Amino acid sequence: MAKKILFVCLGNLVRSQMAEAYYNHLTRSKKASSAGILGYVSEKNNKPSKKAIKVMKEEGIDISKSDVTALDLDIIDESDEIYVLCSKQECPYYLRNSEKETNYWDIDDPIGKSIEEYRKARDQIKKLVLEIV
Repeated sequence: MAKKILFVCLGNLVRSQMAEAYYNHLTRSKKASSAGILGYVSEKNNKPSKKAIKVMKEEGIDISKSDVTALDLDIIDESDEIYVLCSKQECPYYLRNSEKETNYWDIDDPIGKSIEEYRKARDQIKKLVLEIV
């Protein structure tokens, strides 16, 4: 059975969306999903940030139809491996202490910053996803 990969960041607006898109694009699969730690973000935003959509389109990947998802225990339980794109300290207890294989990448959040910061995050994420594919 193929492993289910989960990418997590704070809001699921940029970093985890990019990682999910790269993983699924590179593996030609739908094995990766993503979610955000801050549940209230998905209540206010149902799609990735416009700048995230733009910088991923530069790579030929369309994330404009992706949904923003709040992290919960069910999503963790359904995953085999977890990659966290924010700092471990920002993660809830149930994620930090999960039995699942969890890797921390701690990539700076570009939200509210220049398009160049989004590209920098995108390029860091692409490099890391290529290492696990």
